[in-house]
Amino acid sequence: MLRSLLYWLRGLADPPVCRVVFTAAGVRCTRGAPPPAWLADCSDVARELGLHRGTLEVLDRDGRLQLRFSPDLPAASHQRLRNVLGVRLAGLRQPRRR
Repeated sequence: MLRSLLYWLRGLADPPVCRVVFTAAGVRCTRGAPPPAWLADCSDVARELGLHRGTLEVLDRDGRLQLRFSPDLPAASHQRLRNVLGVRLAGLRQPRRR
């Protein structure tokens, strides 16, 4: 319960570029516009690992993309999802502002 509250508060303090929610029905994006190939890869990982609930957020920290995982996602899935981000990195980057 406390971990979920801390995760929620971090989301308010540092809003994500993109948010993906894992449900029993599949994977859906609730914030941002990620490339469809990245969502398909996340869906494949979720199916293989049996992920039925949880949230994955993509953060932009000084031009570098990082992932924030909800407490519902098992630690064993984190590296697989980071690898998917690395493969599809270019499509998730925000355009630079001048």
